[in-house]
Amino acid sequence: MKTDIWMPIYIGDYLKDTMHLTIEQHGSYFLILLDMWNHNGKIPDEMGYLSRVTRTTPEHFEKNIYHQIWGYFYQTEHGLLGHSRIDSELKKSKDRRLIAQQNGKKGGRPKTQPQTQKEPTGKPIANPTLNPEKSSSPSPSPSYKKKKREFKPPTLLDVSQYVQEKSYSVNAQNFFDYYNVTDWHDKDGKKVNNWKQKLISWNSREKKEPRTFAEKDGDNLTDLINNINEVHNAGNRKENKFLQG
Repeated sequence: MKTDIWMPIYIGDYLKDTMHLTIEQHGSYFLILLDMWNHNGKIPDEMGYLSRVTRTTPEHFEKNIYHQIWGYFYQTEHGLLGHSRIDSELKKSKDRRLIAQQNGKKGGRPKTQPQTQKEPTGKPIANPTLNPEKSSSPSPSPSYKKKKREFKPPTLLDVSQYVQEKSYSVNAQNFFDYYNVTDWHDKDGKKVNNWKQKLISWNSREKKEPRTFAEKDGDNLTDLINNINEVHNAGNRKENKFLQG
């Protein structure tokens, strides 16, 4: 089996075990490890072979290097030199390669299976969704527009309580009569949607000109009613013209 092109080096472990070696012994020891990795962990325990691997002569290698590093290795029954850490890392490498080959035959790495939610009955939900109100269909869900809240006219008591709550100086009766008689339309004939907002505006204007505002908008309702009637009549005329045409 072909060996991986890279060999793992655990620097901390290596330095801890080799701090007593010289530079030459370090280099020789490391070259032998590399050669072992390329030959599946076993090489000849011969001075001639080891001296060629370490780029030295047999005499120099035996005298200055061999005996200082031999303790890191072991000798097999066939006279080969082995190394326990190299054996361990080669086994891990072979296991990784075998797993990769098996996955390749199956079409690649095994795909992660999606988790399924379960109902209280124990039945799996095929396509669980975060929002149960939305459909599990791939097509986009229709958007729902928020319904506009229908305006509910207040009673005189509602107006009085709100005026008291806010400590307004508004005459609640005048305000209520002003809008109630026009079926809660403003001076431009538009339907009131928020009576509290109208009351806030009424109070602000009355603070600025209390007498004038009350005379113009609080008591005199004739112009307002006429304006509203005119708007309604104009709408009716347009509708009749459209039907006749």
